[in-house]
Amino acid sequence: MFFHTKINCPHCQSTRCRESRWHSHEEKRDYQERNTPYRCLDCSYRFLVEKSTPWNREVLVSIPVALSSIVLAVIVTFWLTREEYPSALVTPATSAVLDPDVRGEAEAGYPDAQFRLGDAILKDLSRSTENSETAVRWLRMAAANGNSEAMLRLGRMYRDGVGVEKDLVQAYVWVNRALVTYDADATHEREAIARALTPKDLKKAQSQLSADSPESTKPAGKSDAKG
Repeated sequence: MFFHTKINCPHCQSTRCRESRWHSHEEKRDYQERNTPYRCLDCSYRFLVEKSTPWNREVLVSIPVALSSIVLAVIVTFWLTREEYPSALVTPATSAVLDPDVRGEAEAGYPDAQFRLGDAILKDLSRSTENSETAVRWLRMAAANGNSEAMLRLGRMYRDGVGVEKDLVQAYVWVNRALVTYDADATHEREAIARALTPKDLKKAQSQLSADSPESTKPAGKSDAKG
């Protein structure tokens, strides 16, 4: 609710009025609780306006403005509290868990299949701790074999502590590896994780990345090792 107050001079009816000073301590003592002194800027007439019964005041209620303010407040609240990056778990389990072809390809060393299988197990709402460990194993294999989606997923898991112990250094390392393999989605997330790292931890992560062997970020393809 918004109010607009208009004071009219009782002598000339002008609305160009402003609050005035009290003439004396006695006047202030006698009238301050119930009145406010005003002076007309056009005719210089000085008068008192009652506080409790604001005669000659116009109160306007602006519903559209109030609703706009509420909407704006909601938008600002959402913006300030929103997640800066997507969660490590975003969708329900897929049929890849039960697909024998996907499992067969994963066991044969194909990184795309390894990622699909590990991702599906991780998203299975009925998974146990053992299943989570199995999902991480498949995702690690896919990431080691060059699958950028698996690298990014591992980074998010380390960032959020999902399926693994939370470790922002490893989160930065894996998200950066995903970026190196041209996963554009990793750019924003790497910057966000970097802001959460101490200078010492950031240096540690960068040192680990500089020591990466070619096997860590080789292009996706069939692995020589079996799952």
